[in-house]
Amino acid sequence: MKINPLYTELIKRTGKKISYADVAKAIGTTRQNVGYLVKNNSELSENKIKDIENYFNISLANVKEFTIPPDEDAHTREVKEFSKELKISPEALRTILKAVAIEPELMSFAAKAVLEKNPAALERFYNILKSEIQT
Repeated sequence: MKINPLYTELIKRTGKKISYADVAKAIGTTRQNVGYLVKNNSELSENKIKDIENYFNISLANVKEFTIPPDEDAHTREVKEFSKELKISPEALRTILKAVAIEPELMSFAAKAVLEKNPAALERFYNILKSEIQT
């Protein structure tokens, strides 16, 4: 679940102004980190969502846009979203990731290709690569 629609829904359901500090208390982090998560519209884990539900005494279970397709894990969604950003197919991105995982010296070539598509994307590429190597 992305944090931005969750944050909007949280305000609607509680009927209160919810600060980043409030969300930070709910998920056990800092206000600054919540700001970073919102800025990047980051994905929240199911555990963090449950923490928010418990802290604010609400349920987000019936919100359609938050429902995660059962056949898609977070890594698969991340690859799909990132490939859209780069304007390449998820298969092409996975091919690049696998090639780099097998031959690390290809990293500079892959990084250059990613940077040409989206200069701000390199850190995200590295994070997806780490996750790809673990799968």
